[in-house]
Amino acid sequence: MADRLAQTIDIARSFLRGEGDPEELRSRIKTRLASILCELIEFQSNEEDTSEVSDVSRILTTIDEHYLEGLTMEKLAQYCRMSESKIKKEFHSIYDGGVMKYICRLKMRDAAAMIEKGMSADQICGELGMNDKNYFSFVFKREIGMTPSEFRKLHGPKEE
Repeated sequence: MADRLAQTIDIARSFLRGEGDPEELRSRIKTRLASILCELIEFQSNEEDTSEVSDVSRILTTIDEHYLEGLTMEKLAQYCRMSESKIKKEFHSIYDGGVMKYICRLKMRDAAAMIEKGMSADQICGELGMNDKNYFSFVFKREIGMTPSEFRKLHGPKEE
């Protein structure tokens, strides 16, 4: 939990510095804080009625651990030992989008960080498990608001 809290603080700092897409950062902060809060509540209470809290926490933890592995709803349901419909319902209670949209946003956030480090589109696609560079560019533009090459010009490593 301490690692996730530190990562959340880093995301909040990025938001405050005006880095990245503010809406995406707000969403990530909200989701991570909800997950941390759920963990704290679950830790504090040993009562049976915390199953909903532990379900949300389990979903978020599982997504964080497996989203780079080609995670599907079916695999997520297996990992969480829940039905796909229960996952969708629980996830919708904390996030105003679907599970796959959330995973896509995580990947594009990672892609932006990789571009900032100077990685090529081929390398990024390989890391994210995406086979089609055109699709990657399309999704990146939809989520970040600019193409990967436009982002690279603004945020990529500076050549000396």
